[in-house]
Formats: sequence, C-alpha cells, structure tokens
Amino acid sequence: MENYRKLKNTAYFVLLFALHSLVSQTWISKQEQLLDIIMRHYFIIRNVQETPNMGPYNRVPPRRLKINPLEDIQEKFIPPNNEYAGLEETVSEQI
Repeated sequence: MENYRKLKNTAYFVLLFALHSLVSQTWISKQEQLLDIIMRHYFIIRNVQETPNMGPYNRVPPRRLKINPLEDIQEKFIPPNNEYAGLEETVSEQI
C-alpha cells in the first residue's frame, strides 16, 4: 500500500511537472510572439515617423512606376526591325 501511494505521488509529480513545462513553453512562446509584435510595431512607427505625414494613418503611399504609355506600347506592339514599315500605306491604299 505504501509503494502504491509513493508511485501515485510520483505520477502526480511527473504529471504536474509535464503540465508546468508545457504551460511555461506556451507562455514563453506567447511572450516571444508579443515581443515580436511590439518590435514590429515599434519599427513600423519609427519608419513612419521618419517620413513626412502623407495621408491617413501616416502611411507612405506606394511608389508609382513612371511609365510612358506610348513607349510601352511601341515596345510591345511595334517590332524593332520595322518589319511592318509601310503597312499603313498598303492598308490606306486598299481602303
């Protein structure tokens, strides 16, 4: 009977220790997540404060690409070797 009681107490101790380590690991994980969130928030705020106020929530607008649409169209649809040079004249003659 005494051995059973010792075994039972040991089992409770092991179970309690396992539960404690699980909770502490979860707590450490939660603390790391909280620290990560705080650091991200700090760096976001610091980066925003270094830039001028540009709209709601002090967000910096995304950089827009400066594209000349005419050059873009010419690069995509007009062959560089002038393969179709004079095509406009033939089309106008047919009309």
